[in-house]
Amino acid sequence: GIDCTKGTIVRSAILLNCKPMRYVSLFLWMYMIVLLPLQGFAQYEIIPKPQDVFVGNGLFTFSTNYAIDCLSSDSFLRVSLNDWVKTSALKKAQVNKTVQTKITIQLVGKKKWHNYLAKLAFSKSFEPGLEGYVVKIERNSILILAQTEAGLFYGFQTLQQLFNLPQIKCGEIYDKPVFAVRAWQDDISRGPIPSMHQLKKETSTLAHYKL
Repeated sequence: GIDCTKGTIVRSAILLNCKPMRYVSLFLWMYMIVLLPLQGFAQYEIIPKPQDVFVGNGLFTFSTNYAIDCLSSDSFLRVSLNDWVKTSALKKAQVNKTVQTKITIQLVGKKKWHNYLAKLAFSKSFEPGLEGYVVKIERNSILILAQTEAGLFYGFQTLQQLFNLPQIKCGEIYDKPVFAVRAWQDDISRGPIPSMHQLKKETSTLAHYKL
């Protein structure tokens, strides 16, 4: 190493005695021990990152004693939700015959939107637009609200990602796309031509990540 005061080459151990380096070492130690672990609790690991989140206390626990309410006219969403519960969500369920957990996906009209959020004690007012949604996670329930069927669909994608986390912390999620137009290109001129099965799989994956 190099002596910070004299500019001479010294042993690396002596370098740590320089005041600037001592401060840097102290900062790095505090970051690794204190700040870095806290970052994992500041956000939900969702792709793409939601516009805003509030992480509270407690954990949501999905029980084998559950109820699913999909208040939507979209038959595709209702079927997808039921299939997901049976094939994926129940793998995370804990046996509990006394406490029921509930998942609700609900369409709310634009005129009633802000009053509805206030009634349900959401932490902030949020305008979801055509594709946005909000999620409220409590110990025994998850509520997804949107003004459009597209918003409910994207909220459902977030719900699936939440169930992939080791734990689902109670809190709130507010999200809507930054760009109205989002695109992806499969350049078949530079590689093998995808089959219809591959294209459907790609479309499903892209929709899952809200592209």
